[in-house]
Amino acid sequence: MEKRPSRLRLILEILFVVFLCLITAWVLYNLGVFTPPSTERHATLVVRASGGFAQIDYRVGEKIIYKQHSVSTPWKLETIFSQGDEVYLTAANPSGYGDLECQIILEGRTWKSQRVEFPADKVACAGLVP
Repeated sequence: MEKRPSRLRLILEILFVVFLCLITAWVLYNLGVFTPPSTERHATLVVRASGGFAQIDYRVGEKIIYKQHSVSTPWKLETIFSQGDEVYLTAANPSGYGDLECQIILEGRTWKSQRVEFPADKVACAGLVP
C-alpha cells in the first residue's frame, strides 16, 4: 500500500519540475534570449547646405541610389542598412558659398559626419556599417 502514495508523489514531483522548466523556457523566450541579434541598422542620411540645394551621390555597395542628384536642403532620408554594408554619401554645393554638411546617423547616433565652409564645396560620409 505504501508504494502507491510514494509513486504518486514521485509522479507529481516530476510533473512539477517539468512545469517549472516549461515556465522558465517560456519566460526566457519572451525576453528574447533565444533570438539571434539583429543585423539591421536603422539609419538617417542628412545633407545641409546654406545655399538651399546640393548635388548628392549615394550608393550602398555597388548599387547606385543617386548619381549627381539635385536636392533641396536640408535633405533627409530614412533607411535600413545591413551589418557590413559599404555606404557612400557625398554632396557638393553648386551655389559656391556658405557651408555644406553630410551626416549618417545609425540607431540615433551620429556615425559619420563632415562639414566644410566655402571655398571648400564637397563633403563625403562613408564607411562599413558596424
